[in-house]
Amino acid sequence: MLYELRYRLARSNAPLAVSARNFVRRLRRFSVPAPGIIVRPILAGLIVLRSIYYVLWRVLVCEPLFKAYCTRYGRNLKTGVFLHWVQGTGEIVVGDDVCIDGKSSFAFASLTSTPPRLEIGDRSIIGHGCEIVVGQRVTIGSDCLIAEQTMYGSANARRSVQASRSATTASSRRELS
Repeated sequence: MLYELRYRLARSNAPLAVSARNFVRRLRRFSVPAPGIIVRPILAGLIVLRSIYYVLWRVLVCEPLFKAYCTRYGRNLKTGVFLHWVQGTGEIVVGDDVCIDGKSSFAFASLTSTPPRLEIGDRSIIGHGCEIVVGQRVTIGSDCLIAEQTMYGSANARRSVQASRSATTASSRRELS
């Protein structure tokens, strides 16, 4: 119904349809003048407030929550303003001066009795969107730079993740029954 009305208004030469189209065109072109003396201080204030918000979010929320996942972490561990996704249980050991930026995900999946372990060496940087899948052990050395959107994993990680997913799916099916 609404689509049909819009179609007729767009194609009709009736005076009401023409005036409606002209009104919409004027409305789309409408702009408010922005005098620099007024708008620039407002923009500067918004940028300062946004920066304060992101620093507080990173320092008070994101970093403490990631540190809670870690078994051990060094000084000057820095994360971005996004919460990292940690799936499964395992040990995360992080060295000094490490930066884990953006939204990274860490998946632990092991069918052995020893817990999987992720070690990140000193002065390493992990970029945005990295996925690290740990089957038994993944070690990232010192002074490493891992580019964004990169995936790392141990040799048996894929089998372990698939096995844990199928076990989770099977258990959830049993719970639903």
